[in-house]
Formats: sequence, C-alpha cells, structure tokens
Amino acid sequence: MSFPNEARGRLTEARNVLIDRRRQTNDAKERAAIDDAITVLNENLGFINQVALLDAATAVVDSLPTHSRLWCVAPGWVPLIFI
Repeated sequence: MSFPNEARGRLTEARNVLIDRRRQTNDAKERAAIDDAITVLNENLGFINQVALLDAATAVVDSLPTHSRLWCVAPGWVPLIFI
C-alpha cells in the first residue's frame, strides 16, 4: 500500500472514532473539541487528495511526448506550450 493510501486510511479511521465519540458525549465542550479535531483531519485528507491528483496529472503529462504538451490555465485559458 502506498504512503498516501495508508495515511488516508488511518486518518479516516481516526475521524470515524471521533465521530463515534462525538455521538456518545453530551458535553458541549468535548463536542466542540471533537469538531475541531475532525476539521483538522478533513483538511489533512484534502491535502493528501490534492497531492494524489497532482501525482496523477504529472503521470499523464510525463506520458506525453515533449512536443505535444499543451496546457491551458484558468481563468483566462492562456495556452502554455512546453518544448
């Protein structure tokens, strides 16, 4: 298993434990602390997902011949050619 997949799995497990704990508590302060922790976990999961998408995009670009790499960037969709 790759590091990003393992990290994603462990963060998801931790989030599920926190969600279960939140469901069991009636303490407002503890719920707020759990909500904060879940927010941090979700942000970290988002970063891991962004890196995975970047890796996938890089693999696609690397598979193209150098002369055919054409990228368009938002918002003006200005074409950039890498030669």
